[in-house]
Amino acid sequence: MKDLRGKKFLSSLFIIAVICAGIFSAIPAMAAAKHSTVLNGQDYKYVYDYTYYTTKVHTNLAGKSDKVVLTYFVNNGMNKQEQAISTFNVKSYRRGNQDLRKAFGMDYKSYYLHYQNYGHSESSRANTTTGVTKIKNPVTVYEGFDYKKVYNYEYYIAKNPSVGKAYPEDDIGALAHFVNTGMARQQQAISTFNVKSYRYGNADLRVKFKTSYYKYYRHYCKYGYKYAARRKTATGITSIKNPITTYNGVDYSNIYNFKYYTTHNPTAAKFKDDDASAIQNFIKRGIIMGLQAKSGVTRSSKIYIETLLKLYPSALNDEYVKANQNRSMTKYLILLNQGKHTVYIFQGKQYAWEKIKTYPCCIGAPGTPTPVGSFTIGSRGLYFITETGTKCWYFTQIVGSILFHSQIYANTGSPSYIVDGRMGVACSHGCVRLYLDNAYWINQNIPRGTKVVSYNRPW
Repeated sequence: MKDLRGKKFLSSLFIIAVICAGIFSAIPAMAAAKHSTVLNGQDYKYVYDYTYYTTKVHTNLAGKSDKVVLTYFVNNGMNKQEQAISTFNVKSYRRGNQDLRKAFGMDYKSYYLHYQNYGHSESSRANTTTGVTKIKNPVTVYEGFDYKKVYNYEYYIAKNPSVGKAYPEDDIGALAHFVNTGMARQQQAISTFNVKSYRYGNADLRVKFKTSYYKYYRHYCKYGYKYAARRKTATGITSIKNPITTYNGVDYSNIYNFKYYTTHNPTAAKFKDDDASAIQNFIKRGIIMGLQAKSGVTRSSKIYIETLLKLYPSALNDEYVKANQNRSMTKYLILLNQGKHTVYIFQGKQYAWEKIKTYPCCIGAPGTPTPVGSFTIGSRGLYFITETGTKCWYFTQIVGSILFHSQIYANTGSPSYIVDGRMGVACSHGCVRLYLDNAYWINQNIPRGTKVVSYNRPW
């Protein structure tokens, strides 16, 4: 009986041992149980591992359900570019694949999904999933045009830290900034090309492009880099070479020097870095204003006057040139050419004066000359009586006692009898005599403050 009971006891121990062994052997299997990588029908097994994510990234999520952890990763972790498995880093994947950067930009979730759905099976992507620490093959093509001859991503963000901050890890954004903003600011974006140097070194391009800097960048990309002469001008030139002296096919170097013009005339100083606009300004305005543009050649020099008359035949009548040399406080300007005994009245503004009246006149006699210079219209009146008892009608003050007024009339209640009707000669005491209707028009229409320019030129 004892033997039987002992055998039963041993059998029971054996059974218990077997059960316990089974339990303990199941523990590792339980620990190694797979966690779900599927959420809303999308599998994330190539970019996500529950254990890695809860032990390496978010330990606070350890023990949470598969769905909670995976949902957090998809909705939050991806946007933060978090690594959720040892074999995939989204930043590395983005840096290593230019084509994906073009497609997805800064949308990091798209990179995770691309690798999960396609990239894991593409051998060309294999070496980009981890370990890529800087952008490979930075983009140089923008809207179909390749800027690689004038642009390098790493150089550009290194020289312009603010761009790097605005577009971190974003070669596409940095290139867009260069094209849309950097070129207009003449920023250098590669060690081998400086747009200011290229512009300074090529007079023919300055004629075409003036200060449209983006055109210089594009010209070098498309044509300039091919020619040794152009390549030599791509860096190192710090001032304008061979300043332009030609305008519309005519060379004005006999009366014009770029440096002299822009340093001796305040109105031209703004063109000191733009020779193409400087020569245009001189021909369109400077020469009309009589500005000196070359040492030793003044506005009175024969060659200056001859050039002026070739450009502006109307300068033979002088009033157009003279008018545009002056600015008036009102919309009117009066020129008195004593040499021609003529009064010209202009309406408009400087560089846009339009002649509206031309009046013959008498000026002061040699012993009592009409003054030369610039004056402004003052007071006015119906008439005044002269020392000899005659009347001058519709007077308008030029300066002091010098007036515009009518011819000399008898002292009657109305201008009916002319005592001295001479016109076109120098016979007055300094005033400017006009026909009655003309004196009346000035008296009634020309406001106080209007500029009057009196000069003596016979042509």
